[in-house]
Amino acid sequence: MFTSVFLGWLGRRIPEVGGIAIGGLFALIQFYNAMPPAVQEIVQRAATGHWHEITLGSLPGLAIWAWGQWKSYKATVTPQVVTQAGEKIELNKLPPGTQATVTATVEAAPRSRTILEALSDKLNRSWSRK
Repeated sequence: MFTSVFLGWLGRRIPEVGGIAIGGLFALIQFYNAMPPAVQEIVQRAATGHWHEITLGSLPGLAIWAWGQWKSYKATVTPQVVTQAGEKIELNKLPPGTQATVTATVEAAPRSRTILEALSDKLNRSWSRK
């Protein structure tokens, strides 16, 4: 069972799973640090099993904070169109013909290069010179 193939496979999985786990842990820490102190206190009490210490008066603050985070997420991932007047309109609220026109315009628009594409081009140029 512990052949060199298995150890090689395990060796490749450790950085992969470890990277995901450490990245997730740091994301949770940053998410926790972004919370207001009152909400952090509620989370600490809930995580340590001290539910009886959480006051009912603190729950509306937690609910409002969570609702604000949800609305922010939805605003980020919802397809929308910004008019020339600066008004944001969700794409699914437009008539079907207008949706098709907007989608075709977006697909035909030139796309800027990503950082990864720029770095790979730079690396390819430097390797081709050698």
